[in-house]
Amino acid sequence: MDLDLHQKHILITGGSKGIGLACARAFLTEGARVTLISRSQVNLDSALQTLIQEGFEVARIHLCAADLSQATDAAKALEQACSAAGEIDVLVNSAGAASRIPAFELTPEDWQDAMNAKFFSYINIANPALKRMALRGSGNVVNIVGIGGKV
Repeated sequence: MDLDLHQKHILITGGSKGIGLACARAFLTEGARVTLISRSQVNLDSALQTLIQEGFEVARIHLCAADLSQATDAAKALEQACSAAGEIDVLVNSAGAASRIPAFELTPEDWQDAMNAKFFSYINIANPALKRMALRGSGNVVNIVGIGGKV
């Protein structure tokens, strides 16, 4: 399938595992360049090796370790991604995992952690990315939430 993504730059948060890594595969198959963001450099390196073993070109894959729950880290990660591979055409937010704790057992700290991990990690990267996209007059944002977050 040709989705007209050849040489487009896709930034994927939570890109080192799960849904984020699956998105990276799909975009690379379409000819895009991807930047994967994760809190863990080890997970990023593992994802890169997996993608290389699957036949994807290392030159089209960029990595950035950052804690997106921190606005300054998110802004730095976006700057790094744009410097490495050009302006972002598509932002895919897939970072953060929900706690597997029944709602009636959650503490106020658990709620705060969940909001930082799943909500503010999206906002902290989307806010500066959307501003850059607006200046260019183009760009797309895809926000993904797994069933764990809904539960």
